[in-house]
Amino acid sequence: MKILLVEDENKTGSYMKQGLTEAGYVTDWVQDGLTAQQQVFAETTAW
Repeated sequence: MKILLVEDENKTGSYMKQGLTEAGYVTDWVQDGLTAQQQVFAETTAW
């Protein structure tokens, strides 16, 4: 499963990404909604 984490706080985002990765999830972390939207569109058009 791939997770897109959107969190603007560096410490919180880093902590959450690390935990999700250690739990076995492929995790991308972005810090704002616009970047998240761009990444979602890039991922869905890559199929």
